[in-house]
Amino acid sequence: MATRLIVFHRGKVEVVGAGYDEFLEKIGWEDKNPGNGKSNGAQKKPSTRVNFNEKKEVEKVARREKARIEKLEVQIIKSESALKKFNEQLVLEANRNNLAQMRELSVKISQVKREIEDLYSQYAE
Repeated sequence: MATRLIVFHRGKVEVVGAGYDEFLEKIGWEDKNPGNGKSNGAQKKPSTRVNFNEKKEVEKVARREKARIEKLEVQIIKSESALKKFNEQLVLEANRNNLAQMRELSVKISQVKREIEDLYSQYAE
């Protein structure tokens, strides 16, 4: 990356001891045809580079957040599916009067319900 620039402007040669971004912010390019609404193609707004970088950062954060949410959604779906399966098994074991299995399934159901609550809390953040 350039740390110094040589600028040929208005018949003069100037050495600018700053990088290009700093040059754009402090000095920038002038329009050759002021007032006609057209730029010369080399003109850039000082904030263009900054806006581009900010936009990229916002997009990066948005992608991360989307990936986090999608991962949570998958986990929630799996947990809710497991909860449904455990509840169905509990009904079957209750019909069989299998108390030991019912106790075990009740513990699993409680654990899965807590897990689902935690996942929804993370989802809401």
